[in-house]
Amino acid sequence: MVSFTDEKFKDYAKIKVLVDDQPVAEVKNGISSGSQLDDNVLTIPNQADAHVVTVVAELPHKSYILKMISQDILLLKCQVEALFETNDQLKPEVTQDLLD
Repeated sequence: MVSFTDEKFKDYAKIKVLVDDQPVAEVKNGISSGSQLDDNVLTIPNQADAHVVTVVAELPHKSYILKMISQDILLLKCQVEALFETNDQLKPEVTQDLLD
């Protein structure tokens, strides 16, 4: 899933989502293909085996990477989030040894 902050992404001629350097979805002037676009959220097909997901804005003179994230970073993020309760407090079972 790709969440855009606002609707300015619809002004770009083409935004591509690449998975391991292969295109899986794109948005051309606010119209999606290969994915589902609801407001500012682009849902791409299941990419559970992906190593790197990249969002690229293609302009006539150059392409720009808007976001790139690896599976390792996503897993680490999930592990860190699992340490906290919903009120942003560490869970009682989290020890200093675990944090180290």
